[in-house]
Amino acid sequence: MRALRWAGDAQRVRKLWWAAALVATGLAQVAVTVLADGKSVIERWTPALGLVVSVLGLLSTLTQSESGTGEGRGTDWLKGRADALAEVVQDMWAAEARLRRLQDPEPLPVRWSAVDAPLADHDENVRRGAEAHTALRSGQLSDARAAFLSVPSRRVVVLGQPGSGKTVLALSLTLELLAARQPGDAVPVVLPVGTWDAVREPLRVWTAARIAADFPALAAGVPGGGTLADALVAARLVLPVLDGFDELPEAQRTPAMRRLNAELDADSPLYLTSRTDAYAATVEACDVLTAAAVVELSPLRLTDAASYLTRTSRPRRMPDGRIGTAWSATLARLAAPGGPPEDALRQVLSRPLMVAMARAVHGDGGRDPGQLLDGRFRTAAQIEEHLLTAFVPAVFGDTSGSCRTTEDAQRWLGFLARHLRNRDTGQFAWWELQSAVPRIVRLLAPGALAACLSAVVAGAVMTLVAPHTMIDLWADGELYELVGNASGVVAGCVVGLAVLIDRTGRTSLRVLMAKAALAAATLGILIGVTAEPLYGASIADLGDA
Repeated sequence: MRALRWAGDAQRVRKLWWAAALVATGLAQVAVTVLADGKSVIERWTPALGLVVSVLGLLSTLTQSESGTGEGRGTDWLKGRADALAEVVQDMWAAEARLRRLQDPEPLPVRWSAVDAPLADHDENVRRGAEAHTALRSGQLSDARAAFLSVPSRRVVVLGQPGSGKTVLALSLTLELLAARQPGDAVPVVLPVGTWDAVREPLRVWTAARIAADFPALAAGVPGGGTLADALVAARLVLPVLDGFDELPEAQRTPAMRRLNAELDADSPLYLTSRTDAYAATVEACDVLTAAAVVELSPLRLTDAASYLTRTSRPRRMPDGRIGTAWSATLARLAAPGGPPEDALRQVLSRPLMVAMARAVHGDGGRDPGQLLDGRFRTAAQIEEHLLTAFVPAVFGDTSGSCRTTEDAQRWLGFLARHLRNRDTGQFAWWELQSAVPRIVRLLAPGALAACLSAVVAGAVMTLVAPHTMIDLWADGELYELVGNASGVVAGCVVGLAVLIDRTGRTSLRVLMAKAALAAATLGILIGVTAEPLYGASIADLGDA
């Protein structure tokens, strides 16, 4: 982890060095202005200092890729970065597992069974001369790593219905592989494949770009071009865990499958999850994933769901004196034949996602589970809608020690839902959130900020350096023209930069605003120091000369 953080620290050091150069130049301008007696001295020093800044900027650009790579620059050095990445990924997904409460007390026993042709490749291609992969024929969550390693090709496709546990299985596999990983081995990295533009982007290019976006320290340059993420992918030190093949637009799925088969080397591992219908349609239109074993998640057993809900509910003494839970009466009714409400609830509890929601709403949330069978819900869809509606209030209902409230969460989630609907996608990528801000705001806000800030800084510096001149400019009405024209130049430059960066989509509005503020403050100092005190006339006056 220290190595990975070092790469990010090196980038920050370069940026601080560049900012320090700008500040030092501004201070030097101030010193020259205050100490110089004649205009000729100023005319000699001003271009020289500008040249120094330009040279420093050029050197910073030329040395950027070299300074962030360390001393080794060999295979061992790159494996060290992979080891550091493994620590970060493990910490991140361990925190996600706690957030999903997979350790409280343990995950649901999601089970699977193998799927043969036509969804899977020929058995000979999967086995590659090895013994039959019996560990993959059937299993459950705790067997994820053993099942994956039992496939000689190291390629597995996991299919299932919505909410069947595909993502949790991918998360569990990642953590198990990381726990058993040896130094220098490939690092499993979960990547939401729905963000891949398979028509335009090669698989490796997208993989490296996504990793660099998720782990900014890996965006550091390396000798010969590219980033640390590019180097790790090229060295096969990343094991892609592609989650959500069905999240790709339908028109992208066939190109994505073709790219996977064409661009994966014979010994390239891959783990892919998808909804069954989306994957089946892609196979019918294109091909299977070469050499990949395919498994499908089974519906959750009622006994497993009942055991989980019982174990996650607080023990209480029942009216007959026995120890039970809030779920005892409801689960007892499900164990016996019943009518439509019982059948609907059994169907809902066959999916791990709905079981987790039922726990949050009717276990942790304190609602009586008996409401699910009191006649108000007669179909599975009605129960699911009830759980989805009550889930956010149940999770955010306790605001003790937190500034979050149910209303805030609903407002934020509503904003995200509208944003995704407007983009016609169900896939959320945090670095694309800036697109939710109107384009006109993204373009004009940095310029407006730069103009205002540079005007304030320039005015403040001029007041400190030449207060009497400032009074004269104010009295003559020339101050507004001086500061306004200078600020307009700054704003124009920043808006042009905003348009250029906005086209790449790689810089957030917050980062752009911060850069605009730094540029405006620096230029404001230079304007304030050099404009009137140096030449004895405002910028407006220069146009009349």
